[in-house]
Amino acid sequence: MTEFTTQFPVSNDVSNPEFVALSILWLRGIKKSKILDTYNLERYEDDARLSGENGEHFCLKSFNEGPFSAIGFQHSIPDGQGRDWITETVLSKSNNNAWIRVRTRCVATATNIPYVLPKKPAIIKLMIDDGWASSDGSHDVGGIAHFLEESDVDLAARTILGQEKTVLPIVYVSKDNHDKNPISPQKLANDLCGLAHVFVEPTRAFSIKLMEQTAQSNPYGGAIGICVPNYGVQKRFYKRSYLETQRSIIDAIQSYLIRAPLNGFQKKALEWQDLQELQNRSLRHSFQKKIEESNTNEAELNEFIEAYDDEISSKDKTINELKEQVDTTRSELENINSANTTWINYNSIKSPPSELYNGEISDRIKRILSDHLRLHKDDLSKRDRYILEKIFPQLKPTGRSKILVERLKLAGASGNTWVDQLSSILVGLGYTKVKKDKTHIKFHPPSSLGGIPMEVLPKTPSDYRAGKNKVADILRSFALKNLDK
Repeated sequence: MTEFTTQFPVSNDVSNPEFVALSILWLRGIKKSKILDTYNLERYEDDARLSGENGEHFCLKSFNEGPFSAIGFQHSIPDGQGRDWITETVLSKSNNNAWIRVRTRCVATATNIPYVLPKKPAIIKLMIDDGWASSDGSHDVGGIAHFLEESDVDLAARTILGQEKTVLPIVYVSKDNHDKNPISPQKLANDLCGLAHVFVEPTRAFSIKLMEQTAQSNPYGGAIGICVPNYGVQKRFYKRSYLETQRSIIDAIQSYLIRAPLNGFQKKALEWQDLQELQNRSLRHSFQKKIEESNTNEAELNEFIEAYDDEISSKDKTINELKEQVDTTRSELENINSANTTWINYNSIKSPPSELYNGEISDRIKRILSDHLRLHKDDLSKRDRYILEKIFPQLKPTGRSKILVERLKLAGASGNTWVDQLSSILVGLGYTKVKKDKTHIKFHPPSSLGGIPMEVLPKTPSDYRAGKNKVADILRSFALKNLDK
């Protein structure tokens, strides 16, 4: 089974009739759906069910008790290829707060049937276009990209570190090396409406400010990061070559958000099974009251209630166990994906080395392989040469070494402030600042940055060439040459 799920806040003014009307509008837009043309209707006090001739089903349920209410539907339709597509949408309200939860599943009804990853249901866009969406934290939900201002560094830092108070994840778009957006932010926001917010960086200089507040954990240089509340950056996407299209990058981001429903960590909206359980409990209480009024044997009544409670408890336990298994599997898959992205599963290394920038180790391994292949090609066996020639064109450098090089060069050329700016960069990389004498300061690298010497800077800047010369020395000690090629 594969599934898509999302939740987002909506206006408390959305009524049950509006929900039903929009649900029917969505149903009419499904090309293969015929259930509104020919159907069998079953109507009860709190739900209605439609059954079509082709195995299609549509069920509408509602619940209302005091300040809490909910209404939702479940739609199931076979695709004729051994799969059922099940969509569940629930509107729940409580204490002047209202939430929508949408879930679509692809369920195989026969053996050896391949699963298909569900797409975002069109009902989400219908709701947002109708003005249902409300604010998630201090940010509106909808298909509009949020363009940050130069003064929004603190907001961006909270986003990167997972401290911004939202339920939906935030997709952070950084400026590339030419101070341009790697993809169209508005196109991205439109495709991700109801799935995530989209924040867009104002300038590349903004990235440098952000590095100092996030210990360089921010996506930069055209990277697009998936930021999850309380967790921070969970995934990065890059345009790795000119052949990679905007469409393929957006599809990859949307696919990731669907495969790993990152807004499910904070459950706000009811699921379809929650609505079913509330309705069942309400029916039980109603049944209990009627039995008591008819003076039915109390022992028989208690026996029925205990059996019902045991059944619900057993079901809840099974559901929780299955959810834990799903979460564990998802976590394992993400670790595998993460390991594949950089060749190495750093979690398996005892005392893993620190990186000068995110992806440095992978870039160095690629460069070492490139040099070895170039210098010792004739020494390799035919098998070794064949394998390297097959996989090497796929090993793309991150290109992020350029960002660090440009930061250092910019600091070295900053006039009277070059010492302060280089100091800030070194400390941000983990260096420890120690006073050497009245005129110089030592910067000791952390032990995890092995192979890099300490640096010595003057307390006060000298002539304009000193900063550039010092940066040239640091670049040689960092050995960043050709890491972007």
